[in-house]
Amino acid sequence: MLGFPHVDVGLPPSEPAIHPGEQGDTQEFHFMVDDMTDFIGEMTKRGRVCRCVSQQRWGSLTTLELPSGATVGVNEPKHPRPQNPG
Repeated sequence: MLGFPHVDVGLPPSEPAIHPGEQGDTQEFHFMVDDMTDFIGEMTKRGRVCRCVSQQRWGSLTTLELPSGATVGVNEPKHPRPQNPG
């Protein structure tokens, strides 16, 4: 979307989320998926752990555990998504 060079490693699209906090400094990074159930099923087949899905006003949210033990958010948004220009 920004025109930066990239390598497609098969991960879903992502978006930064900037939410107001007490100091206005809360940032999160989430991958976006079209179907949360399908995504969790595919990750389970690959031996990856997804935490329980929570319903937010803007969509469904889970946390995916990465091989390093770190986690990243994954959401199925209810809001319109930008179209891939390519």
